[in-house]
Amino acid sequence: MRQVLEAMATSRPRLALCVLSAVCFSCAAQNEGAYVDTDAEFDRAVSLRSAGEHAAAATAFGEFAQEFEHDRRADLAQYLSGEEYIAAGREQAAFEAFCDLYRRFSHSRYLTRADRTCVETGKRLLGSGNSQGVDFLEKVTNRAPYGELAAEAHTALGKYYYENHRFADAGFEFDAAVKGVRDPRLRAQAQLGAALCEYRQIDRPVRNMGHVLEARERLRKLRTAPLDADDMRTADRYLDAALDLAAEHHLRMVTFYLKQGELAPGLAHLREVIENYPGTRYSEAAARLVLFIQKERRKASK
Repeated sequence: MRQVLEAMATSRPRLALCVLSAVCFSCAAQNEGAYVDTDAEFDRAVSLRSAGEHAAAATAFGEFAQEFEHDRRADLAQYLSGEEYIAAGREQAAFEAFCDLYRRFSHSRYLTRADRTCVETGKRLLGSGNSQGVDFLEKVTNRAPYGELAAEAHTALGKYYYENHRFADAGFEFDAAVKGVRDPRLRAQAQLGAALCEYRQIDRPVRNMGHVLEARERLRKLRTAPLDADDMRTADRYLDAALDLAAEHHLRMVTFYLKQGELAPGLAHLREVIENYPGTRYSEAAARLVLFIQKERRKASK
């Protein structure tokens, strides 16, 4: 370019034109070597996918998304990279590919499709005993915690945590599922899961009456829920157990007050058992104890 300007400055336009032509030809030659046919690159990845070469296809789609980020197919390529890694059995690489999709293409129309794939993959992995499924499911619940798909992910996580005796975590997931699910039957199943988690925490590490009462109330509300016969029997069995524990607690308080010589609060706890826990194994004992106390009080007043 300096030569062109010098030629023009010395009034030699023909020389300037020749030099400018040479410069343009040189730039064109350089650009010709750098030109990439994006259609051909995308088609190559698609061909690998069609041929069942899933690992190679995943790499090709991922490279396309990285190198041609502004191409209209870049987000699709990023999604397909994750899908192909799953097909190749490389779940960790798939998870990282989906993370890149969520991070780099936050407005992509393929995000919902990725969510569905992550939920299905997470459930499959947990079903086979692979805890990596938690990562896939939590990716969906963290990105969009509410809605039908998130509720499905929360429920799967709740079941996994429950089976691994992580009842507090399981209860959180079941409660989150209740907020997002619309189907009454699925909501009732999530509510049952949350209630059972409360019950299973009663003796962890020591008996906690807060969990007893919470489990009791949750299980009582399920009496009119659209549960199937097996789930309803489970709910009834745990409700009976929770009622027994609550009634037992009141009788322990009766013993405490009677030892202190305080009959009035002791009688109040006995009436609580008789009125609110009539079907428990402690209700008859409470009724007999009330009669005994009343009889003793009459003797003492004579």
